Amino acid sequence: MGSVGDTGRRGTVEATHSRVRTVGLQVGYGDRAVLSDVTAGFAAGTATAVLGRNGAGKTSLVKAIVGLLAPMRGAVEVDGVARSDRWLRRHSGIGYMGQETGLFETMTLEHNLRAFAAMYGTTWRGPDSMHDVIEALELGDLLGRRVNRLSGGQRRRVHMAIGLIGRPGVLVLDEPTLGADVQSQRALRAYCSQLKQQGACVIYVTNQMSEVRQLCDEAVVFHGGRTVFQGDVDTLVDEHSAPRLTVRGTPGGQRPG
Repeated sequence: MGSVGDTGRRGTVEATHSRVRTVGLQVGYGDRAVLSDVTAGFAAGTATAVLGRNGAGKTSLVKAIVGLLAPMRGAVEVDGVARSDRWLRRHSGIGYMGQETGLFETMTLEHNLRAFAAMYGTTWRGPDSMHDVIEALELGDLLGRRVNRLSGGQRRRVHMAIGLIGRPGVLVLDEPTLGADVQSQRALRAYCSQLKQQGACVIYVTNQMSEVRQLCDEAVVFHGGRTVFQGDVDTLVDEHSAPRLTVRGTPGGQRPG
């Protein structure tokens, strides 16, 4: 068996009936394309893993989906409508949790939620308006605490709560458990699973196959800036036995010498 990067297009699913869809998408920085000709679909009520080695373009893909990176070519469609504005999050019901930890450090958690709600054009009606989110992510006891006094795992949970302001139907998570403690990882995955069951479209970037097996139904794998697999997780795992399955390594799963 080869690595994920050697996976063919077996298991490919159609992207024509998806909540979010990329069509011939090319994105990059300056004149350098990072992803080319990416056509992929992400369905409602489904968690889709976005996989690939470091530098494969996973973060560039999700930034294009949420409107933080303008396409060089192709389009991002939400509910069948092509979107071109860079501030896509404010207009399309897409929640986003990136790798960056840009919070208002000297403000309390509650004031951060209030500030981000205003930025997203959502009326803040107090913590009770997000009671289920705050409870599920175990943030209730932290509402009055300043962000610069939170642990790394607590900050990751705050980021997910911010991504859920306004009850978006699409949630885009870029390595949400990165740097999080075990308790925070468990809370994040559990709430993602709950959102999926409620009909949300969850796009989940990760390098952890254990997370993929626990949470995700579908997977999109990138290699060399292109989609090399799109299909169900069971097919991906069946074709590549777990001990040989790699995301970060070089072709064949070997580490550089």
